[in-house]
This record gives sequence, C-alpha cells and structure tokens, in this order.
Amino acid sequence: MAFGAVAPPLEPLLALRMWLSWAALLVALGFLIKCLEENDLGDDAAKLRQEQERLRRELESLKQRVQ
Repeated sequence: MAFGAVAPPLEPLLALRMWLSWAALLVALGFLIKCLEENDLGDDAAKLRQEQERLRRELESLKQRVQ
C-alpha cells in the first residue's frame, strides 16, 4: 500500500484471528515473565513486561477498530 492511501476496512474474521493469536502471545509472554522472575532475572522480566503492555495496548486498539 502506498503512503497516504486509505486502508481498506478490517474484515471481522481476519481481525478475530489476529486478536486470538495476539492474545495467545500475551499469555505466553506472561508465563515467560513468571519464569524469568522465578530465576532471579528481574531486569529481563521488567523489559518483557513493558513489551507485553505495549502489545496489550495494540490489541485493545485492534479490538476497537473491529467493533
């Protein structure tokens, strides 16, 4: 898509599949964060938690576009 072009509307089925895959990623990141914390890697866990929050905000934005 060229810059400045209008994006086509997001299809609901595609959006649902994207949302589910992102939700699964957030769950997996949560397990990884817990594992890092249990192994005294708090700095890495904190960085990963920040990335998880960024992805969560993007996921919320996607959900709002579909509604």
